[in-house]
Amino acid sequence: MKLMMLLMVIILIFPLAYACGGRDAFFVDNPQGTFSDAQYKETYNTYLYYDDEGNLLLDKEMVKISKEVADDIIEDFLDENHPEWEKFSFESFDLEHGRPVYMYEAHVPDVALTYHVGVGNFVTDHVHLHVDALTGELLDIGCGGGPSRVLSDYSGRTEGDFDWDKIMPDDQTYFYTEFIIPEGKKPKVDGKISSGEWDDAKQKNVHFGTTEEEIISYGCGGPGKPVNNFAAEKEVKLYTKIVGGMLYVAVSSESPDWIGLMLKDFPHHGMMGDFGDVKIMTTQGISDYYLSSDKNSDEFVAKEGLHGCYGYGKLVSDTSNNLLQTAQKKNGRYIYEMAFPLDNEDPADSHWQRDKAYQISMLMGSSESFSGLTKDTMMSGQETIRLAEQKEYDFVVYNGKVDLSHDHDSHDHGEADEEQYTLFSRILQSISKIFV
Repeated sequence: MKLMMLLMVIILIFPLAYACGGRDAFFVDNPQGTFSDAQYKETYNTYLYYDDEGNLLLDKEMVKISKEVADDIIEDFLDENHPEWEKFSFESFDLEHGRPVYMYEAHVPDVALTYHVGVGNFVTDHVHLHVDALTGELLDIGCGGGPSRVLSDYSGRTEGDFDWDKIMPDDQTYFYTEFIIPEGKKPKVDGKISSGEWDDAKQKNVHFGTTEEEIISYGCGGPGKPVNNFAAEKEVKLYTKIVGGMLYVAVSSESPDWIGLMLKDFPHHGMMGDFGDVKIMTTQGISDYYLSSDKNSDEFVAKEGLHGCYGYGKLVSDTSNNLLQTAQKKNGRYIYEMAFPLDNEDPADSHWQRDKAYQISMLMGSSESFSGLTKDTMMSGQETIRLAEQKEYDFVVYNGKVDLSHDHDSHDHGEADEEQYTLFSRILQSISKIFV
């Protein structure tokens, strides 16, 4: 009952949003004097200006809410409506559903939500908050997770300090993330996560489904509704690192069900079909796929720079396979290892460069064999990642009023060697059989 009441409060007050159809946004002086496309926006009763790729060129003179004030708005909103929040971080200044917004990610307990991303079951505990830079409004969630209804109005806030360089370092949209894929030593790709060889990798427990009894569904927009038809939580452990121009990946899972790793050529959140390159892992092997332009077509569309809501997409086998090394082996757990180039000539593969921001997400099926996306396919949260490094900026705010000594990723086995973990599990299984 207590959880139900909490979730109903979240329905009414929490502006949870991912960026469907997101585009880059830039603070500029006098956009009217540059080569740009002017469009009248009734929301603001003025013209907004765009470059030839649809990115926003926002006149600095129009901005009413600074990042400093936006930070205060987020903290005040969380304090007032969800005092047990743990931390939030500024991700980017962005254009989403036609609104120039400061985008934040917040970690709060007991929150599970879903919205329309395409085929399958999608649920996440990552809460994204948006503050409109022109109005100070907080926005509800819409189709694909983009901003929708106005829930709270902070337009009376002062402007604060307009530190443009902090918001837009090096004149580029900033996507802050704690998921940095590091440079590392070349591992042996043999289907074993051997002692020490992945210690220099980024390690992440990726979750599917939820342990919450109910979650809030926002569908394609409107007020959220409680639902309870999602699968029980599962997880895999993901290891990633860069060696030369190659991305090395290892995945460890307790389940024999097929797994997918999706890669996106830009960092904006959105629909499943926005991803391009997909690696499918089964007990029979690892294969290269891509997500097509829509669910009724095998055609691939280059999606970098477009940031569109491609919706569903369809998984199609990529005949120009770029998997240079693959291996899988059952040894108490199902282990998959692979390597492929970061930057590829094939338009259906990734086109990644160091120090840039992109996104990944994972899929899990309901059977060992892979036969395409179905309503039972589970999709993890969308993770913004950076390759090799990220500039140091103080973009994370912690709640000093709550105990943060626990690990938010509570299912993590830590940095322990996977072989030792497997061996320990097998010993326990053997001991238990003696007493049965």
